Amino acid sequence: MGKRYSQLDLDERIELGCLRDAGYSLRKIGKFMNRSHATVSRELRLYSEYANTRTSNHAILI
Repeated sequence: MGKRYSQLDLDERIELGCLRDAGYSLRKIGKFMNRSHATVSRELRLYSEYANTRTSNHAILI
């Protein structure tokens, strides 16, 4: 069976966001953070879905 996926902690997610905003590729971010590019991609996708849900819920409340 494949490797077990380990989620990023809050500090790593903040670092990921900063690196992505700075324009680094998923592979470069993965190497820099000593994580797989697949983990980086998964975290960005999950966070993006969460952020979109939060934004749309907030818009409904206003």
